[in-house]
Parts: sequence; C-alpha cells; structure tokens
Amino acid sequence: MTTESALRAARGTWPYMALVALFAVAFLLELCLGAVSLSPARVWEGITGEDALARQLVLDLRLPRAVLAVLTGASLAPAAAALQGATGNPLADPHLMGVSGGALMVG
Repeated sequence: MTTESALRAARGTWPYMALVALFAVAFLLELCLGAVSLSPARVWEGITGEDALARQLVLDLRLPRAVLAVLTGASLAPAAAALQGATGNPLADPHLMGVSGGALMVG
C-alpha cells in the first residue's frame, strides 16, 4: 500500500468515525435528558445499580426508548431502499405506492 492510497483510505474513514461519535453522543443525551435530567455519571450509576432512582429512570424508561428509537431508525433505511428499488425511482416516497394511506387504515 502506498502512502497516497493510505491517505485516501484514511480520508474516507473519518466521516464514518465522526458519525459513530455523533451517534454515541446522541444516545448518551437520550439517556441523560428528560423530565429529570441526569448527569452522565448518574446514568452510569443507574446502569450499574448504585442509585435506585437513576436505575429506574435509565433501565426502565430511557434505555428501552432509546434502543427502540435506534431500531426504528435503522429499519427505515432498508425500507426506503426496498421502496426505491421496487419503483426504480431514487426519489420514491411512501405516497407513491399508497403505503402511507394503508398505514392510516390500520392506525
């Protein structure tokens, strides 16, 4: 591997590393912020079980909601890719095939 190709590879990875860091910060903020704000240290105490109130807030309320938000966001990307692949349109949205109208009938 030449120096130039190594630099090109390093240039291509930093945006992904920045996105991972941004995701970690957003996830931590999701656990810290709420009706009762908790410091990151108190969130850690709640995860480890040292603080009963923080444990209840973090493990029973905030962590499941944060994990579900991540899973929901992660499921939107393949759904959009499938919709765009099915229609052959890179700008396809749910209204194109009536998916949003069908969702109104269920919900």
